Amino acid sequence: MGNGHTALRNGRHSVGGQVYLVTFTTHERTCHFEEWDIAADAARILTEPSNWQASSLLAWVLMPDHWHGVVRLGEG
Repeated sequence: MGNGHTALRNGRHSVGGQVYLVTFTTHERTCHFEEWDIAADAARILTEPSNWQASSLLAWVLMPDHWHGVVRLGEG
């Protein structure tokens, strides 16, 4: 991660119970999720409730080279 991304995080902290937009991209923005099998596996893993522990995935969208999720953080 470059200095620009690091500077954006200065002074920030996560708060339990708050809702956040989370985004991740594939390495070098390769369109892995254009392939049905890969997209289906990713969707199954990303929406598995046990993977979110005390947090909740409220909404999500999987694009060819990235994912967006709306997450409510759990307490603690």
